[in-house]
This record gives sequence, C-alpha cells and structure tokens, in this order.
Amino acid sequence: MIDVLLPVFSKPIEREYEGWLVRGIEKYFQELGIFAVVWAVSPSVESTWPADEHLYMSGKIIGLQMKKANISQNHNPDFTNLHWKLHNPKGQFKLIQKRNEIYYCLPTFLNRKWRDKALEHCIFWRPANAVNYNLWYDNPIKGNPYNKISTHPNALRWGYFYEKVMACDIGVRLSMDLTLHKYLSDLQTSIRQELMWIDQMEKNITRGLYLIYLNI
Repeated sequence: MIDVLLPVFSKPIEREYEGWLVRGIEKYFQELGIFAVVWAVSPSVESTWPADEHLYMSGKIIGLQMKKANISQNHNPDFTNLHWKLHNPKGQFKLIQKRNEIYYCLPTFLNRKWRDKALEHCIFWRPANAVNYNLWYDNPIKGNPYNKISTHPNALRWGYFYEKVMACDIGVRLSMDLTLHKYLSDLQTSIRQELMWIDQMEKNITRGLYLIYLNI
C-alpha cells in the first residue's frame, strides 16, 4: 500500500487542497523573507473577477487553478490509478489554454497526514494544444495525450516552477505600464469575451483561481 494515497476519514475536496497549498506557499516565502499575502475575493466582485482567493507577492502574477486528486474505484491505491478530472466547469480548460500565466495545481496525495507537505506533493501543469479532460499521473495504457503527467513537459514541481518564475519564463511581470489594476481589468475583459458563448450558469468558470505576485 502507498500511504500517501490512502484517504483518512474521507477524500480531500478541492477547497481543502487549496488551503493546504496556500499555507505551504506562504510558509515557503516567509522562511525566505519574501513578502506574501493572501486575500479572498468579495462575492460582489466575483461575478466580474472570477476567483476565490488571491496570493499576492511583489513582482509577478501567476494564476493557480486547483483540482482534487482521485483514485480509480475498485483498484489498489497506486500511482497508475491517480488522476484528475478537468471536465467541470465547462469551458474552463480551453480558457486556461489561452492564458499562459495560469497553471493547474494537481495534488499527488489523498492522505490528510501530508497536508503540511502539500507544496512538495503538487504538480503545476499547463495543458498543451490537445483537448482532453482526463489526466493520469502514470498510466500509459490510457489512450490520451495526458496519460503520464508525472513526466509531462508542461508539468513542474514547486522548486523548478519557482526557478522558472525567477528566470522570467512563467508569469506576467508588472510595470508602470502594466499595473496590477490594469492586468486584472484586461483579464476580466478577456474572460468576458471568452464567455460570450457560454450561458449564464457557467460564468464562474475560473473558480478556485489564485494569483501569485512575485518581485524577482
């Protein structure tokens, strides 16, 4: 048995993973002496700025979209059966494909004992051009382009992810011409344009999105 994949009490839900990951990121930067702050999006703003939380650090913007970990039913808990589902909400996947600064966060554990190590047990991943809503950690018998996320070229562990942020390969750098306010305004405009073909019920398609703001 792989202990990290054994649920305790129940399988964690997405908002639990979100909280664990945010605490891990905050602790990481606190230990480095880098300013960071997390704040929630007001319900009155959420209809136009579709996020649940912001993670703000001086310098760059990255979006993080959490998805919970799943283990196939009637199978032993091993990494070939670890997967993530991107079907819902409808339209979210294609929107993230078009926003280079947004990454999916894919936890690789279901055991709550690992919650304080969520940052180390998470994959930061962007979809390629192919459209498929089922991701597998390592299951080559599944016939889709995302059946081996563990070694996918767009899948990064936290250390490498942050190194690419420092190298200016990830994120949107703010400047006098591109302020945080202008970035959020432009993002809202872009999202509204993408959502014109989606009905009213599906307008909250980036639920669970975080922002990281870094100064390198």
